[in-house]
Amino acid sequence: TFSIRYLAAPHADFSKQVDSLFQLMDQSMSTYLKGSLINFWNQSDTGTLVDEHFAKVTRLAIEMAQTTGGYFDPTVMPLVRAWGFGPTASNRPDSNGIAKILEQIGYENLVLEGDFLRKKKSNIQLDFNAIAQGYTVDLIGSFLEKKGVTNYMVEVGGELRCQGKNIDGRTWTIGIDKPESTIQANRFAAIVALENAALATSGNYRKFKVDSLTGIKYTHSIDPHTGYPVNQSLLSTTVISADAATADALATSCMVMGWNKAIAFAKEHPEHAFYFIGAGQGDKYTEWHSDSWKERFP
Repeated sequence: TFSIRYLAAPHADFSKQVDSLFQLMDQSMSTYLKGSLINFWNQSDTGTLVDEHFAKVTRLAIEMAQTTGGYFDPTVMPLVRAWGFGPTASNRPDSNGIAKILEQIGYENLVLEGDFLRKKKSNIQLDFNAIAQGYTVDLIGSFLEKKGVTNYMVEVGGELRCQGKNIDGRTWTIGIDKPESTIQANRFAAIVALENAALATSGNYRKFKVDSLTGIKYTHSIDPHTGYPVNQSLLSTTVISADAATADALATSCMVMGWNKAIAFAKEHPEHAFYFIGAGQGDKYTEWHSDSWKERFP
């Protein structure tokens, strides 16, 4: 789903152009579209030529992988497929299967040479789902700005970017969901005022699989180091950054890191603002805010 709001001159309707941008992103980076560029690249032996947006996302993805110590890794696709979170169904892998798949994981195997993205191993596959949504938000926001729009809110799949004010002349107000599997009437854990910044939230409370034989729940956040879905007390991570693509990638990374490592990472990166929700006693939650978050929302 998506929601786009902007203040512009009467009859200024950019819906067709925005639809074209969505189609452009799908053709480039959607693993759910059979004829997409990313699926073509994944099936290649040595890599392929890529478009401008694919190249930009690749560069940022590699940067995020380096920044997070590999907790964000765009080559995680084989693990995503193995655990049943990809476009096609899959049986749960055993430990030997995971060990073999891990040989296919590693952002170090990506080499961007101009507009050719080369793979050092033929079985390397990309998954941009933890960064492409944020990039799409930024792309639409940049398009609106080029059209002279200075007040807007762009949200795609929960990742969003706000500029200026809303129609009432107030700062855009964003609600952050409680980490619950269903949407409740009193659904928000926090409400923040966001101006000229981007926000992304990642969580495992609505994206998971349940093994039909064992009843074990597997989350969609998969650790590229171990090859297994994470199982921890951290339930939700929210990050505010200058751009949505970065916020998207960092929120996912912190979710994979877990409570203690994510807090340590947040303290090392005050250029971003972090808000974490963890499991507490009973039905209660624990919360943690970075100092940069408290500066924004004292």
